[in-house]
Amino acid sequence: MASISYSEVAISNADWWTEATKPHPASLIGKAAVGYIKLIVWAMKLLRKTNADDEIDWKKARHFIARSEGMISIFLRTPKSTPVEGCPVPSNWFTPDNIYPGVHTLPKRIVLYVHGGSYCFDRTKLHNKLAANLATHADARVLAVDYGLAPENPFPDAIEDVVKSYSWLLTEGYAPKDIAIVGDSAGAGLALAALIAIRDQNIPIPAAYVALCPWADLTFSGASIIENAKADPFMSNLEFVSMFANAYRQGIKADHPLVSPALTDLSGLPNTLVHAGGSDMLLDDARSIVSNVRKAGGRARLDVWEEMPHVWQKLSNLIPESKTSLVMIGHFIRSSIPSSSLH
Repeated sequence: MASISYSEVAISNADWWTEATKPHPASLIGKAAVGYIKLIVWAMKLLRKTNADDEIDWKKARHFIARSEGMISIFLRTPKSTPVEGCPVPSNWFTPDNIYPGVHTLPKRIVLYVHGGSYCFDRTKLHNKLAANLATHADARVLAVDYGLAPENPFPDAIEDVVKSYSWLLTEGYAPKDIAIVGDSAGAGLALAALIAIRDQNIPIPAAYVALCPWADLTFSGASIIENAKADPFMSNLEFVSMFANAYRQGIKADHPLVSPALTDLSGLPNTLVHAGGSDMLLDDARSIVSNVRKAGGRARLDVWEEMPHVWQKLSNLIPESKTSLVMIGHFIRSSIPSSSLH
């Protein structure tokens, strides 16, 4: 079968959802950027010699993560955002740069963005840049929610925060057909769990779900956890990943349907797009989501990017792979929410 390009026409084509896509090859710039990240991660590990068995100081750990990502974000322009008034969960609005001729008002489309951070870490500057890029490429307003972090806010607090934020959008007059939910890493897992909760509470589901390198299987059943452990600079230590998962679960079984939503019944979900890195430890989480959505009769598509690490989309315009992925996601959201009428 000939490759079907990303376009708003192709997304409505049934073959677009079922074809076996070839991995996107890595560019020289992309490979160089990944090498730079590995160097930063190596240097930061030398500065902070903490063992997974040590009792973690969460304040210091969050500062460490912010500083690590800050060393990458120095190359990126800081996007503007506005605190959200009235939302029950602390949030910020990100609005698109004007890339569409003649468009000078806010779009009706809404993206509810759930940031990653191993269930335990704050939204960072790189997440903010990702949210701003989503706004621009999807021609949407992006609501970035600051859900409660583990271990202070264990399961299911963060899921409930996402559901509250979505329900607030509905009370504000936004229609489900005008909303997409997007998450990266643990945020994609939380977003998926929230979608299941929304479905089970008989709340109307949104128009689309996008997962960037999702972490949605806390049983660690995927072979990629071991196979890609040395290749992925962002997610390269199973001991630490397990520690973050335990801080979130706090005794709840890992195979609980909302703890590991990739493994449960995914019927009734919206059209789903998943972008994953070929070097990502969590590549099999992405595969599980797509497989289970399809088994339940839904439409889901997986695109894999060779040699790309966990959530490479946060690298913004530094590498071609990031920009291309975001452009594709923007096409998908605009196709899923075709109306550009204003709110």
